[in-house]
Amino acid sequence: MITTSGSIGMFDKLHDLFHKKAAIKHALCCQGWTSKKKLSVLFQIASQVRMLEGDILEIGSAWGRSAVLLGYASTKHIWSIDPHTGGRAFIERGEMQNSFEIFKANLAKNELDERVKILKCTTEEVVEKKLLPASLRFSMVFIDGLHTGRGVEMDFGLAFQRLVPGGIMAFDDYFEDSIPDYTEMIDAMVLRHGLALIKDEDSGLAYFEKPAH
Repeated sequence: MITTSGSIGMFDKLHDLFHKKAAIKHALCCQGWTSKKKLSVLFQIASQVRMLEGDILEIGSAWGRSAVLLGYASTKHIWSIDPHTGGRAFIERGEMQNSFEIFKANLAKNELDERVKILKCTTEEVVEKKLLPASLRFSMVFIDGLHTGRGVEMDFGLAFQRLVPGGIMAFDDYFEDSIPDYTEMIDAMVLRHGLALIKDEDSGLAYFEKPAH
């Protein structure tokens, strides 16, 4: 049987589509708020950086829905930073999330527990204690952390210097009206570094690709 380049391309597209649907299905089995549309965009970003050097960093993992998605979308190592005590909404209500055990269980169920490096702490603690290897670089960063201006500024500061050229940094909940300090800080940092922010209102994500210069 002779296979043309066109048919190979179509086969690859169908394979990627099947893989994407399976990844989203597994992710949606995990507790969380990340929508199907958002998972789809995160899968596309992880696929886009597949050939770049560098691991994946997720700041804010909660019960593991997006971490599981990224684990299926890529074969890279994933670093997860989260104290698992809840983000801004939990703090303002005086509540605690306590998602850690479910997070670990979801990783184990999807055979990702050996590929995901867990740092059960805040970004501030990671910086103060120098918990990331100096040589560590990232091809993708997904920030879904504290959702405050100061919090996202610290997340950005930690991750941007380690993001490789061509790498992509994505911010969750960019269009959330109730946290204007968070969005304003993202805009300020993007402007400060001369970056082009892509705003995807359908998914709620905003992201940029780090230029080569």
